[in-house]
Parts: sequence; C-alpha cells; structure tokens
Amino acid sequence: IELSKLYDFDLEVIDTYMYTTDNSTKLYDEYQALKSLNFDAEFVDGINLQVKCKNAIKYPNQAQINALKLINELSKEITIYEHTDIIKVDSRYAHTKNHRIKYNKVIIATHFPFIDHIGMYYAKMHQTKSFVIAIKDDTPLNASYIGDKKGDIYLRRYKDYILIGGNDRITGSKGMSYSNLIKFAKDNFPNSLVEYKWANQDCMTIDVIPYIGPYSTISNNMYLATGFNLWGMTSSMISAHVLMDVIENKETEYTKLFNPNRNMIKKQLFTNMGRYIKHLLKYSPKRCSHLGSALLWNEEDKTWECPCHGSKYTQTGEIIHNPTQHNL
Repeated sequence: IELSKLYDFDLEVIDTYMYTTDNSTKLYDEYQALKSLNFDAEFVDGINLQVKCKNAIKYPNQAQINALKLINELSKEITIYEHTDIIKVDSRYAHTKNHRIKYNKVIIATHFPFIDHIGMYYAKMHQTKSFVIAIKDDTPLNASYIGDKKGDIYLRRYKDYILIGGNDRITGSKGMSYSNLIKFAKDNFPNSLVEYKWANQDCMTIDVIPYIGPYSTISNNMYLATGFNLWGMTSSMISAHVLMDVIENKETEYTKLFNPNRNMIKKQLFTNMGRYIKHLLKYSPKRCSHLGSALLWNEEDKTWECPCHGSKYTQTGEIIHNPTQHNL
C-alpha cells in the first residue's frame, strides 16, 4: 500500500479464494491454522465458478500487482549493468568471457543456480511448468481463485483480461497443456476470446520451502535466493529481508528456516537423483549441455526440454531456460 503511493504498478486489493475439489478436512485444518494466527479468513461452501468445489477459504484484502511495472519503477533508483554474461564465480571474482569483477558479497539470483560444483542444487531442485491462457472478457471477476493441489485451475483478472492457468507438471513430462483451460474458459465465459497462451517455469525445492541464504557451507560471502515453488512475488520479497539479515550476520528464525544448507535427506531427493540417472542413461538424439541428460521433444511448443533440471532449447538448439549455459 505504501509503495503504491510512490509508484504506479496497478495495485488492486481483492479477495482470494483457495478451493478444494476433494479434501475438505485438509482445507479446514488450514483454515483453523489461519484462525490460530488471528488471520481474517472465512471458510465458505463454494465459489461462483463451474468447478467441482466442496469448500473454499476466503482470504480478504489481498494485494494484486503488475510486478514488471513495479520492477521498472524501482530500477530507476539503482544502477543495473546488462549484457554482462557471468560464466564463473569463485571466492573473490565473478568472471565474464574476457574480464573479472571483484566482489565483497555476491547474491546468485539466476532462477536455477548455475554453479554446480557446490550446493548440490541439481539434486535439491527440479523445475515445473504451469500453463496459462489470457482471454478477453468483460464478465465481472473481483477475486482471484486457486486450487489447493497441484494441477488445479487458478484464475484472476488483469484489466481487460482474465488469466486462467493450471496443469502444473515437471518440465519434460507429458500431460495436458491448454485444452482443458480453453474448455474452462468457454464453460465459464462463453463470449470470451483466447488472446494469448504461454507456459511459466518455476524451481521446486525438496521440502517446498525456498532456499535463501549462504550458497553452500564452504562458500564465504556467496549467497542465493531460489526455489520459490510458484510463489515468486511473495518469496522474492521475503528473500530481500532474509538476505539482509544473513549478510549482516543476524541469526533469526527465518534465516534458519530458509537456510539452503538445511537437512535435505528426504524422499524427493532420491526421486530427483533417480530421474537424473534414468535420463543420463537413456538414448536421445539430443543431450542437455548442462549435465548430459537425454532431452525430450515437446511437439506442441516445438522445444527440447530436460526432464531433470528444466533446461529448455529452441528447435535449433538455442537456450530458452537455464540452468544450462550453452546452446546445443
């Protein structure tokens, strides 16, 4: 609210509904947890959309913003150097192809971390895709909606458009993309037109908590923020506060909670490693330039995709998504 008094980034205050299609008990437990924190939430019977909804939690007075407009405004007050590809970071320098930059503190905020020899992020994360369509429709929609489990449909309005998303799945795997989203749009907004469609890509951690803090136990003065688990705008703001404390050597409950070097001996770690070994041994006409996994062809998007770490390439081999740093 205070930032919106200084900058224009399309701030709206709306209600958000989290709905469930099958497990009211689990959702009610979350509602009870919210009430124990004195959060002003409401447990309701349903939502005004054609989805099989048992119950929902209403979160009143949530902020909706245009993040790019906010970043554009804030960038005017800082110095940003562009077109400077960093190919290596050691204990004192960040290296470009022909130069090096000395640092006192460095934060790696590159979506998926690109330094592989420390931290084991190639084993502690994978990437998922989430599909979105933007329809042009003037139906009133004064709230945003999100399901309580992976793959549920979510939607919100932005100006003349309603954004409808879902079908979350691991990059490189098969599944529904846009067809059911278009059907949902036709069922709920029959006069709408699909204007745009795209896929987001997000880093997922083993325990669904972001990695924010020291890059590894042996890397002094190197920090990172990654693994935002589809909650990028919220987690980026949290990262800013946590990293300030970490860099100033202030230990808080949050620096402990988000510490990237916390215990990661969990089932998902072995699942990630098993997926990597499987695709390392699998035949493919194209192999990822990151760590050598077999790439899978996505016929709908016309892209090569890595099912292990989420690198994506165009049909002719140019990079679309990291962690790879090299074209095919």
